[in-house]
Amino acid sequence: MIHVHIAAFLYLVSALTALAGTAALLPRPMVTRLLPVAGLGPEGWFFVRHWAVLVVICGALLFWAASDASVRPTVLSLVAVEKFCFSGLVFTRRDTAIFHALWPSAVADLVAALVLTIYVLKTHA
Repeated sequence: MIHVHIAAFLYLVSALTALAGTAALLPRPMVTRLLPVAGLGPEGWFFVRHWAVLVVICGALLFWAASDASVRPTVLSLVAVEKFCFSGLVFTRRDTAIFHALWPSAVADLVAALVLTIYVLKTHA
């Protein structure tokens, strides 16, 4: 069943992933409305922007994997690792403002990472 709908799922997850990364590339006042990052200095903003670029790249890779089955095992494995790591980072900071801002994204990424992992394991076991 997962094989039948994987391309549509990948297109959806790629769009959401790229959208999340693009949001962090918006002008500073807009980003500070979305995330609790108002007190960051120049170095902190560098890492916010760097993270955003990496997330957009993950979205683009998922879009590619949706249309090219030959790259799916590698791309889905790598993106699943990123999504598991992001979720883990968020869930280990439960008493912080960043947790309260990002827990919905962390849950969505955790679900996506599990689906990607199951797909890779079922198709390439």
